[in-house]
Amino acid sequence: LAAAPAADGRSVAYWGDNIYYTSFGGGAGDRRYSVSANTWSSSLYNDHSNIRMAALDDGYLYAFLFSGGFSRVLMPGMASWTGRTAAPYTPGILAPGGSGSIYSMKSDGGADSDQLMKYSTGTNVWSVIPASAPYITGAGSGMVYIDGELYVTRGGNTANFMKYSTALSTWVVLANAPAAITTS
Repeated sequence: LAAAPAADGRSVAYWGDNIYYTSFGGGAGDRRYSVSANTWSSSLYNDHSNIRMAALDDGYLYAFLFSGGFSRVLMPGMASWTGRTAAPYTPGILAPGGSGSIYSMKSDGGADSDQLMKYSTGTNVWSVIPASAPYITGAGSGMVYIDGELYVTRGGNTANFMKYSTALSTWVVLANAPAAITTS
């Protein structure tokens, strides 16, 4: 395989034949890997930093800027991004959900880091989920959607682990991870 660029990774998404990779500082660290050609090239958003991405089965690649301000979508055959509704607050961690939705939480350990947001791709609308998470999320947190449930690691040098049921609209504290989760 071709060597990956050296950078502090932030977000990875698979879309079409490409794996998109963004670095913490953006710029030259943002790359696109072609699976079939086994090559790395510049991605389409080198002018921004700290982007989070989610690829959905609707054929689009969604990108959200970490430091506020925009949400964008990239469609097959497009050479540039199209603007979408900005999130109510800065997305930190993302998880593609079912039925054309993307879930997000802040992950800076600050205000609203216990709030879950849902983005509907069909209506281009963000909504804040009213149930607050049992923990705030911090550096190193992560989230994955599996069969109607979101599993979230707290990060912030803790071992806390939690789950949100989209059907029941409730949070549950799960068994701690075997070690603290952080970015270093």
